[in-house]
Amino acid sequence: MENASQALIIAGAVLIAIIILSVGVMLKNNLSKSSEAYIENLDNLQIQKYNSNFTIYADEGKIITAQDIVTVIGAAKKSGWGTEIYVKLTGERGYADYTKDSSMYDENVFLSTHILYTDEYGNPHNQFKFDSTATSNGGIEYDKYGRVSAIYFQQIN
Repeated sequence: MENASQALIIAGAVLIAIIILSVGVMLKNNLSKSSEAYIENLDNLQIQKYNSNFTIYADEGKIITAQDIVTVIGAAKKSGWGTEIYVKLTGERGYADYTKDSSMYDENVFLSTHILYTDEYGNPHNQFKFDSTATSNGGIEYDKYGRVSAIYFQQIN
């Protein structure tokens, strides 16, 4: 009788130990999932914040000034994530990518001859608009991480 009661006590202790270990493993799994979700949320928030530098201009009807274009280019260059800014200039000057290889142009010349452009009659051409027809996906391209990789603008005559 003493051995049977001793065996029941040992079995109960083993059962309690297994329950405690199971609860510990379950808590560890739930907490690690929570931290991974938190980190993923931070990454998504950072991407949304970065993209807002560009998507704010993605409105067909909005007139974008030369200063806005310079601001967008500055945001792209500052990030170092390789976002490209394309501006379709008037006349036969076509699309120009102003951020892909910034070492290829003098920024002061670029601003005065392209963004702050004045034609031969002295008329300024310093207004732009978002060009949703530039690509098949609507004028903004995204990379595999969801960040804006390219945005297209068009100079207004």
